[in-house]
Amino acid sequence: MINPVSKKQTLSLNKQRGAVSLSLVAYLLVAIGLIIAAWTMLPQGLSTKVSLIGQGKPVIAIFYSGHDSISEEFRDNFKLLREDYVDTVEFVKINLGSPNGINFKQHTPVAVGTALYFNGAGEQIYQLHGPQDVATIAESIKLTFGIKYLTIEY
Repeated sequence: MINPVSKKQTLSLNKQRGAVSLSLVAYLLVAIGLIIAAWTMLPQGLSTKVSLIGQGKPVIAIFYSGHDSISEEFRDNFKLLREDYVDTVEFVKINLGSPNGINFKQHTPVAVGTALYFNGAGEQIYQLHGPQDVATIAESIKLTFGIKYLTIEY
C-alpha cells in the first residue's frame, strides 16, 4: 500500500524548494555583483576615441596596424604606461586600417608605428616613431608634457 502524502507534508516540501530557489538566486546575484565589481577595477586599455583630441587634456595618439608586429609592440608599450600617466594624458590607439585611421590619415600625414602627442587644445607638439622601448617612451612623455614628479623605473 502506498503511503499517501498529506497536504501538510506537500506544503512543507514546496516551502523548502522555494527557500532553496531564493538562496540560489541570492547567491547568483552576489556572484554577478562581484564579477562586475572586479571587471570595473581592471586596468583599462587604450581608448579608440579620436574625439578626445582637443578636449582639454593632452592626448597621445598611437598609430598601428593589426598586420604589423612592430607597430603592435609599440602600441603595447604605451599600454604598459597608461596607468602611470592616466591623470595627465589620454592614450588613444588608432588602427590605420580602420575608418578612424583612414579619416585621420587623410588630414594628417602619419605612418604605422608613429605616436603623435597633442596638447589640450589639440595642437600636435611632438612625434615619436617606433619601435621604442618602454623607458624611452616614458621619458618622451615626461619631457613633452613637463612631468617632473614621476620617477618610475622601467
